[in-house]
Amino acid sequence: MIDTSVLTARLFDRNPIPLEAEISCNAGEILALVGPSGSGKTTVLRSIAGLWKPRDGFIRCKDEIWLDTASKFHLPTHRRHVGMVFQNYALFPHMSVGQNIMMSLRHLPTALQRNKVADLLSSLHLEGLGDRKPWQLSGGQKQRVAIARALARDPKVLLLDEPFSAVDKVVRNQLYEELLELRRSLEVPILIVTHDFEEALLLADKVVVLHHGKTLQNGPPRQVFTKPESITVAALLGARNLLGGKVIEHRLQARKTIIDWDGTLLAVALREDLEKGKRVWWHVPPGELSIHPTGHECPWLNGNSVTGIIRQSTALSPLVRVMLQVDGRKEKVLCIETAHPSLRQSPPEPGQALTVNIPENAIQLMKHEE
Repeated sequence: MIDTSVLTARLFDRNPIPLEAEISCNAGEILALVGPSGSGKTTVLRSIAGLWKPRDGFIRCKDEIWLDTASKFHLPTHRRHVGMVFQNYALFPHMSVGQNIMMSLRHLPTALQRNKVADLLSSLHLEGLGDRKPWQLSGGQKQRVAIARALARDPKVLLLDEPFSAVDKVVRNQLYEELLELRRSLEVPILIVTHDFEEALLLADKVVVLHHGKTLQNGPPRQVFTKPESITVAALLGARNLLGGKVIEHRLQARKTIIDWDGTLLAVALREDLEKGKRVWWHVPPGELSIHPTGHECPWLNGNSVTGIIRQSTALSPLVRVMLQVDGRKEKVLCIETAHPSLRQSPPEPGQALTVNIPENAIQLMKHEE
């Protein structure tokens, strides 16, 4: 298959960390690199920017090769026209806001520099701050200046290294909106590093999950979150309802696989690749479960019904989170999150019996990593 992505990178290295990453991103897309500290996210950005040269790799932006270690080619950083925003802003403290932005415009006549700075200050809501020094700015304003400087040279790619980690929640939400608005006008690939998967869900068109420098999974954020391909990915994303089971049988005609969850049989979509008798992990997103009082089951629902006692109920506007102890066993717990109006108005009480429907197609099976 021909790769038509604007930005493509395949990177391999052993130091400073093992690296085996592959990414692609189109113009106008936001790609989030997600993973814990030390997973290689920043190393990927630095490699694309030309600040780090991996042992083996290939990077292409549109029709231009930036790196091809097979032919010993490495395009210098200044010729890649990459805009990079660092986690700590990296602003020059002795320079004004305008002067910081002009550092990327020294190739232009002075009059054009001033016009460009004025345009960037306006588009990033920094009007009237051009003469201030970084120490006179709030965290959100510093981040906007860093983004303005990155955009000043009309970059072919925009790289953001945990750009929102140093600002409070209110400012962070404002910056989210501004980034999404900026994306619509830029039409360049945007890569953002984050360890916060909720941030990736909100901002990104695609995510790449990295761990120990290796790409474990990539795809649309919602798909990756609801259908993790391995226990490692599920754990990294903080998945709830990550539970163990055993494959009992495959019902080929019904296109179902039956697993045993600690004494409870569950039907899931057919997975013939999983051997009978083998241990597996299974995962179901809390929002995919529906609940109803015991004795009022809904036979038209296509799924698995299990009954339990509410251990905890918490209102998390606009959701209600219920922890259900199944079969009266403390270690057998399901987390359910629902926005049902009646439950938001009157959350179920601890000790109340409930029946939960687990849709067959919402259950994701993963091989047990021995």
